[in-house]
Amino acid sequence: MNRKKLNDWNSGTAHRILRRYPDGFIGYQIQGERGKGKSMYAYKVMAKVYMAIYNLDEYEAYDMALKYMIFSPNDLINLIEYNIKHDVITPVICLDDATVHFNSYKFFVDLYEVVLLKGLFDTIRTAITSVLITCPNRKQLLSFLRAYDDYKIEIKSAPGGDNYDRYARCYQFNWYPDERKYKVIVPFQDKYSCYVPGSKNDLTSPYGAYMAKRKKYLSLINEKMKKIMIEKEKRTGRPSVDPREDLSL
Repeated sequence: MNRKKLNDWNSGTAHRILRRYPDGFIGYQIQGERGKGKSMYAYKVMAKVYMAIYNLDEYEAYDMALKYMIFSPNDLINLIEYNIKHDVITPVICLDDATVHFNSYKFFVDLYEVVLLKGLFDTIRTAITSVLITCPNRKQLLSFLRAYDDYKIEIKSAPGGDNYDRYARCYQFNWYPDERKYKVIVPFQDKYSCYVPGSKNDLTSPYGAYMAKRKKYLSLINEKMKKIMIEKEKRTGRPSVDPREDLSL
């Protein structure tokens, strides 16, 4: 099996999303150390889903997956509102780098946006079949996002493989009726390659296009955070601390 090729790769995550589309819902939280391949796993799962549903080739599937890699709360709000208005169901989206773009500090700097997003999440099942959330640690996420993880996926390096090989182990937490105890089930484990075709210098390739989009949104949030810190310093007369220092970035 060539796990670098979508056609040859079997994914338990993609399989479960396809089973629930279009009438069900399933959420995954993808965790792991920085640089371990969380985003590439989500990217490949999404591409696999879109390839299967729309009969796309590999590059077309990655292109559609990238469209639904969400780095901005405003983009997510627009997508949900559009889907509800036009009776459209998107198979799968990813809130990538969620502790950067959907962290709990947004409650203090964009309260209206957070309230609107929370309200829309109550109806997300009518607009989206699956939400993937990539983050190092769920604790810094907006509180209502922590409830949208039917499954937790942990990314680990695969011993004995090449530098691209990873394991994505899925955990399901089944709570007992008293909600005090639960048992952990491991329904599947994906072995995958975090290789995605292309290079960061080739913006027409799946990998290059992803890196360009990610860099664009990180630059936007950096500029916004600088403005917030400058305004706070003017208001308080004291040097402000970048809140992202607490986000394990």
